[in-house]
Amino acid sequence: MLIECAPEMFESLSNTMKSDSSIDDNNEDMEFKTGFQLVIRACQSFYKSKIISNDKDLSGIILYGTEKNKNTYDFNHIYILHELAQPSAERIIQLETLANKETHKKAYNDLFGATQSKGYSLNEALWTCSNLFSNSPQRLTVKRIFIFTCNDQPHATNLTLERQAKQRAKDLNDVGIQVEVFPILTETITKFDYKKFFQDVLMLSDDELELRNKQAPTGRLNELLKLVYSKEHKKRAYCTVPFSLGTTSDGTPLQLSVSVFNMVKQIA
Repeated sequence: MLIECAPEMFESLSNTMKSDSSIDDNNEDMEFKTGFQLVIRACQSFYKSKIISNDKDLSGIILYGTEKNKNTYDFNHIYILHELAQPSAERIIQLETLANKETHKKAYNDLFGATQSKGYSLNEALWTCSNLFSNSPQRLTVKRIFIFTCNDQPHATNLTLERQAKQRAKDLNDVGIQVEVFPILTETITKFDYKKFFQDVLMLSDDELELRNKQAPTGRLNELLKLVYSKEHKKRAYCTVPFSLGTTSDGTPLQLSVSVFNMVKQIA
């Protein structure tokens, strides 16, 4: 997980997200105040689910936009909170402290510094993620980077950094590392437009772009987790069927294999 820590992530959630931000997990009676709290609690719940469903999976958390640095290349404003490893009780407890409405601000300041920064490079953040995969203690069959951000154009004033980030995303895709984005809306950032920057990062078609921009970000924990889980599981073909195009001039049959996907599943 790659989490932005720009000042806006510590603002109150936007009205559209706040109205749907009550925690309904374990009947806890509280509300998330900021996007950072929401994302950290989602990461905590993700860890818990991994312990139950597949404790052999490796997960990690990198923050970008922090005052302090903690990474192999000493990149500015990039902090590796958790290296790739199996989920543990220690990590879950740490995330509880960072998500708790009473302790999250002090815990954040103590770990990462009291000042958030926009002087980061998303290219360097993605490179740090790639480096974690490369140094993994075990072979990884699936590699994914989940970006949680409120900024739909992180390098609007620096075309060089923007170009580098887009190229890095393309390079990651070429080596089989998937990138996904989960937008967070705040009181000052009330819209997330993929076309400005992330269309190129995610390599979305125009139809996919239109669909993404119509989807409203959610402030509810279980809905955010559903989105994360849906991106985590790779779509698998239900079956394949031959599609005949006739024959070539010499009589050789010409066929294509067409994959069939199940888009609707009955809930028991």
